[in-house]
Amino acid sequence: YQAILTRVCSECTLSTQSYPFPLTATETQMVDVGVALIMVMLISMSYAFIPTSFVSLVVTERESRIKHQHIMAGLSTTHYWLANLGFDLCVFMLPCVGGALLTYLILDDAVLLNAVALLLFVAFGVAIISLTYLLSFLFSNAQTAQAILGRIYELSAFLFLIIGLMLDQFVANGDGGGNFYIDALLFGFRLFPNYAFGEALFNVTMHRLFGEHSMQTLLQWNVLGRNMCFLCVGSVVHLLCIVCVEQIRFNAK
Repeated sequence: YQAILTRVCSECTLSTQSYPFPLTATETQMVDVGVALIMVMLISMSYAFIPTSFVSLVVTERESRIKHQHIMAGLSTTHYWLANLGFDLCVFMLPCVGGALLTYLILDDAVLLNAVALLLFVAFGVAIISLTYLLSFLFSNAQTAQAILGRIYELSAFLFLIIGLMLDQFVANGDGGGNFYIDALLFGFRLFPNYAFGEALFNVTMHRLFGEHSMQTLLQWNVLGRNMCFLCVGSVVHLLCIVCVEQIRFNAK
């Protein structure tokens, strides 16, 4: 068209301007959900690597008889595990506090979100660290334990999270007749702390985008309460199982 116009009038030029239509409310909501899902998966995946470093020291101390020397010196197994849990939880909380500070600098309602996030991070830290200690009894090599647990935590933080969120939408919308099996599968997924943590983050993010921002609403069962219960109860079960395993191993010797 510019060449034809130039032949008619050499001084004339042709220019076009295009302005896309603004996004509809549905499209904006889809974009927000996609961004939230990607953010939650990245956060959940990043925190899946931290507990694998804790299992290496635990397995090394057991196989090199350092733990046995502590026990023979008078240290109880309860104090041994509580000391490890306290130290590892402090190390685990360092990136959590850093993330909370970034949230405070970026978001307007960061005070409430930081309180909820720190509560969730503490529950997740105790649950994932205690599960790591429990699973450490299955390994005799530190590198093998670190590699296998890392893959398990990555799968539960990424693949299980995607499948679980999709299945949860079927249950919420009432689609399909196999809701009992979906609920059973989601129950099994929530036994993994990484999945419960990721689902809780996603629920809080969705509630912040489309709901109220009060502490009471964030602690509702379908938002944060259910996953917090799984993390807290799981932590107690993991610690009790560790005590039972230690008693069985001690009596066997």
